[in-house]
Amino acid sequence: MRKPIDPRKHGLKQPLPSIKAYKAYELGKHPSVEETIHRWMELENACKQAGQRITEGPVLANGGWDAISIKWTIEYDNANYKQEKEHYDTEIRRYEEECRKFHQYEAAKKLGEAENLDDQISRLEKRLANLKAARAGELLPYPQQDTQR
Repeated sequence: MRKPIDPRKHGLKQPLPSIKAYKAYELGKHPSVEETIHRWMELENACKQAGQRITEGPVLANGGWDAISIKWTIEYDNANYKQEKEHYDTEIRRYEEECRKFHQYEAAKKLGEAENLDDQISRLEKRLANLKAARAGELLPYPQQDTQR
């Protein structure tokens, strides 16, 4: 039995109820204060109409070559949060169940218990027959193979 793989270490991320995004708008070279304020009010109204919340900003940034840009952070609700959360919880429960089974198997293996004692006995009997044949110098008995296909 192989150790189960943790889905969190292979790309599964816990979903967030709200998503953050960073926005930027370049104003151009040497804008006036009135133009900057007017443009920001337009951008803010566009965000509100889209159902987004502004969490940080506006921040005026000099982008080099005399260009000025407005930067801000928005946050909006994750429309698929319930489905993503349900999928995440299902995968974690499946992983925890596989881990529990794996640890039970490992504990039984340490104690020398096998899942199926009959299989273990038959393997040991075959091994004993092979060892006796090797000591006597005989050819090792191989299982019969089906030659008809």
